[in-house]
Amino acid sequence: MSQRRLEDFLSALSREAGAEELVAADDDLLLRTSTLLQELTVEESLGGQVSTLAGKMRDYAAALGDSLLELRLSKASGRISDRGMAPQSALLEEGLVNGMLERAVSAGELLRRAVRDGSPLVLHAARWETAREMTIIAVKQDIQAFRGVDLNSYGPFSSGDVAMVPREDARTLISKGQAEEVVVLG
Repeated sequence: MSQRRLEDFLSALSREAGAEELVAADDDLLLRTSTLLQELTVEESLGGQVSTLAGKMRDYAAALGDSLLELRLSKASGRISDRGMAPQSALLEEGLVNGMLERAVSAGELLRRAVRDGSPLVLHAARWETAREMTIIAVKQDIQAFRGVDLNSYGPFSSGDVAMVPREDARTLISKGQAEEVVVLG
């Protein structure tokens, strides 16, 4: 891996991080991140003194790649209007955000109806594949935004909202009387 290629990569990341719009994005930057990670992994596996540096650079590049995807998704979601529509661009990230928002809205609406109506068919349709460490809660009183134990941001929530939060945070909210656990049957 040449120093010049690494510098070009880092400057492209820096340009995109400083730009407010997606139009400043390099279409191939995610691909370049993947290629860089593969090259660094190979260099690390060769052993020797270079392998330690390559391993550290690989970890750094992986973190940068994750940040880049998160940055693009947040920029794309900022372009979504209230109707869930965004101007079309060539970037895949906008399509991903549109799809995630549509799924979240429909799943969230099904779950709200399931909690409020208690209909077995709605409960069946609202079944979520939740991770073991997550809990679905029904909010009983307004809750300000907070950082969960998994370091992700949650909220703010209004009374009547249904949300999926880390199990430990759910226990805290339930013990304070701000929420109750929702069990989806079916």
